Amino acid sequence: MEQFWELANRFPLTAGTLFTIVFVVFVRAPLSLLTNLIIRKMGWDTVDDAPRPLRPFIPWNPERLIPTTSEIKRVHARGKIGARGLEMAAERGWMTAEEASTLRSKTIERADLDESDRDAFALMRIIVRRSLANWKRVRGMRNLLSSFATQLGISEEWADITRDTGDRDNSTVLRHKLRTWVREHGT
Repeated sequence: MEQFWELANRFPLTAGTLFTIVFVVFVRAPLSLLTNLIIRKMGWDTVDDAPRPLRPFIPWNPERLIPTTSEIKRVHARGKIGARGLEMAAERGWMTAEEASTLRSKTIERADLDESDRDAFALMRIIVRRSLANWKRVRGMRNLLSSFATQLGISEEWADITRDTGDRDNSTVLRHKLRTWVREHGT
């Protein structure tokens, strides 16, 4: 007992230390026990199975911008994307090779346009449309879209489109210019 009093005299409890102890004992511990009790009661194995308010923050996945097969098929049905665009989508794993070859067999080629650029821009418009829907959730949207443009081989043209849109990463000027671009060219 003497050792306890000796330590107590050497390290006196300050108001901050007492507040921390009270907070942990009366607030933090009961809340974590209550959360675990709710998780078990609802039949969830882990916190990841819980609905959103109880689940910890999960960063947004940039792969959500990748066009789905159904979007590519819809754009192809409108005649906005050709065989090269389907090939590009299959190369990047955005659709299976079988689906791409099936659609490619139904494609009538147009000789009046540079096909690869036209198709790359059609795919890029899908990506931009998806990015505009998720604009607030993603940091680094400008860089993310530029990397997609580089993948599709249209980085110089993309730089022309996004010129004079400000330095900020998710600027409203950039968002407005991209909306206008998608609206003018359609997908």
